[in-house]
Amino acid sequence: MKDGSKQTDVLEEVWVAFEEGDQPALRELVARFCSLLGQEAMYLEFTASEIELIPPYEES
Repeated sequence: MKDGSKQTDVLEEVWVAFEEGDQPALRELVARFCSLLGQEAMYLEFTASEIELIPPYEES
């Protein structure tokens, strides 16, 4: 905490896929959640990845 005290929070990991041009909107969304939850900061990590949606296997 800013005053030097320690606070332990329950963490929730969330993965989001988005178009590259939407990165500013995602940053704003995270900042809004940060305010809503009263957090000093929120961890946001960007990684390069490829998303592929695979339908269930159907036997012929």
